[in-house]
Amino acid sequence: MPSPSGQPGTPAAPNSTPANPSRPSPATRSAAARNGPGAPGASASPSRAAVAPSGSPEAPAPEATTEASTADLIAAPADAPPPATAPRTAQAPGADAGGTPGAAGTADTNSAAGGSDGQGQPDNKDGSPPPDSNPFDPQRGSNVVFVLDRSLSMRGDKSARARSELVDALQKMGANKSFYVVFFPFKAMPAPGPLAATPENIRSMTNWIFSLGHAIGSDPSKAMEQAFAFKPDTVWLLSDGKFPSNAAATIHAANDAAKARVNTIGLYDASGERVMRQIAEESGGAYRFVPPPGSHGASGDAPPASTTK
Repeated sequence: MPSPSGQPGTPAAPNSTPANPSRPSPATRSAAARNGPGAPGASASPSRAAVAPSGSPEAPAPEATTEASTADLIAAPADAPPPATAPRTAQAPGADAGGTPGAAGTADTNSAAGGSDGQGQPDNKDGSPPPDSNPFDPQRGSNVVFVLDRSLSMRGDKSARARSELVDALQKMGANKSFYVVFFPFKAMPAPGPLAATPENIRSMTNWIFSLGHAIGSDPSKAMEQAFAFKPDTVWLLSDGKFPSNAAATIHAANDAAKARVNTIGLYDASGERVMRQIAEESGGAYRFVPPPGSHGASGDAPPASTTK
């Protein structure tokens, strides 16, 4: 029977289903089932896209990266501050980087411990340093309180000398020792108690030591009572003149609990030697006299004290 177009053709089989080019044949489906995906004979449907498994979070869109942000990330580690480190204990003179005394440090310590002034000169027979050395011996004691006169008669060279010698002694003590400073008329160091003799602590107190003014008064009793409250093993008491007659008894009673060794220093004026020597001897300490510059007078040879204190 001729086809509608006029061309001879094969008549369609009755009840046949038109072929679907996008659907695999039964034979192809059987081969895919036997061999699995990707095997010969298996084919993917071209009309279906890959779908992510249900329940999986969608990947966020990548953030935009700029040259500036990248440069910041690269530079950050170099610009970041170094990690905090534990405070380093101050190094004693002559010690190596590990804090172990070296040859020089050992020599200095031994000479000081042996009672010299650090320059090979022995102490005087009464235990006091020689006249030309520092009035204070930084190697005596480990918890040390310094009590200094700031009366009106100390103004000028005497005060400058006393305070300079004090700071010099502090710098030579070593970080394993502690210090406290009290002036009289009474003025205590602005710290709750003794501080380790580290360079940082000494620097923090140096300005206060030199800036404190002078006042009327010559009684060291209150300052000494404050000193003994810290239970020191050594106290240095420096003045340029006489104390009240009851000062020695008051100081001796205040030292009953601490039992500190009190070393006394008469600066440029030996008129107060009797009381100062008594204070020192009653505690097992030593008295010494420091003459004015250019004078080599022995103890008791200095001019009388000023009448204004």
